[in-house]
Amino acid sequence: MRIFRKFGLNVQNIAKEAFFERGSSEKVKDKLKRRIGELYNRRNSIAHQFDRLHSDATRIEISKDIVIEFIEDIKKIVYAIHEDAKNKN
Repeated sequence: MRIFRKFGLNVQNIAKEAFFERGSSEKVKDKLKRRIGELYNRRNSIAHQFDRLHSDATRIEISKDIVIEFIEDIKKIVYAIHEDAKNKN
């Protein structure tokens, strides 16, 4: 998450703003890292492998629910980054 710090953004604040859930056992910073990793890996699978597995070229299924979940998480992350950047001024 060095990229956030490089721009003077607070990773913990961004993670908390995007993913805080009362009673969750997963730390918000860990969830932010995990979700960004999942988004990154899925994007690369689509862009570089035509959304197929390396091992046997089986197409990886994607449901409408997964797409909606990814979009919602992206919105949360972008909003949290915007809020943290806005508060820097």
